[in-house]
Amino acid sequence: MDDMIEGLLALATAGETVDDLDRVSLDATVRRVWSRLETAEATLTVEGGDATVLADRDRLEQLVSNLFRNAIDHAGDDVAVTVGIDRDGDRVALTVGDDGPGVPADERERVTERGVSLGGGTGLGLAIVGDIVEAHGWTLSVAESDAGGAEFVIQGMEAADA
Repeated sequence: MDDMIEGLLALATAGETVDDLDRVSLDATVRRVWSRLETAEATLTVEGGDATVLADRDRLEQLVSNLFRNAIDHAGDDVAVTVGIDRDGDRVALTVGDDGPGVPADERERVTERGVSLGGGTGLGLAIVGDIVEAHGWTLSVAESDAGGAEFVIQGMEAADA
């Protein structure tokens, strides 16, 4: 019930247009969010250095939190999560992958739709991720990670010093 309430509260603002942008360090955001979650035996690796992007800080934290929770909920308490931060000129991409069972290729397009859950969840977590990405004007793709699990790639983030 708590997960459902939290998801609905986040969903209420997730799709709204983003007007106020902050300068946000992706590395610091990723590490802060991870430190606040109950991660059991899960591990986090951050690759690619840091980049400061223009984003709504709270919504970006919600996005990262939902992706981490998704990995832990669907891949197990000992999941290995890898975050990649890649900068190309004035654009930045954030990749969150894991070594879990992944998302079947035929489900990747719809896994961010409201109510769709591949593992008995609420079906809101990834929908909120999609709404936050859309509200910022970024793009989201779902693929297979190098470790064979799920990989979520957010592209089109604007570098803050561009």
